[in-house]
Amino acid sequence: MKIEMQSRGIELTEHLKAYVDRRVRFALSRHSQHVRRIQVRLADLNGPRGGLDSRCQLEVFVHQGDPIIVEVQDMDAKLAVGRAARTASRRLRERLGRRLSARRPSRVLERVDSDGAAAVEEDFDVAEGTLADRVWA
Repeated sequence: MKIEMQSRGIELTEHLKAYVDRRVRFALSRHSQHVRRIQVRLADLNGPRGGLDSRCQLEVFVHQGDPIIVEVQDMDAKLAVGRAARTASRRLRERLGRRLSARRPSRVLERVDSDGAAAVEEDFDVAEGTLADRVWA
């Protein structure tokens, strides 16, 4: 997983580079085998005026499909990077989940009676029973 960084109006110090690298790798490490490259763009929108002026744009290039693009504005670059990394991780997980569920049939939840007969459970209600008396088919 290769991470490229660009900055406009924000000094890209070694400390900030290390933080961005660590934060993005941690957030996306679970699905790193699906990621080719990550582009991180940091920008200071308002200069010295303050406010929500730091923007982080993450572009996650996956092996199959369009890239995942996340853009977040926050008070400072580190906060923006953290939020963008979490959002990118969630979107990647959702996309991979949809792709995997399309290839694999879903499981049916069954209830096993005391005599060993299984009945298909259509609506699982937690208040109705415990997980201990339910099994996966």
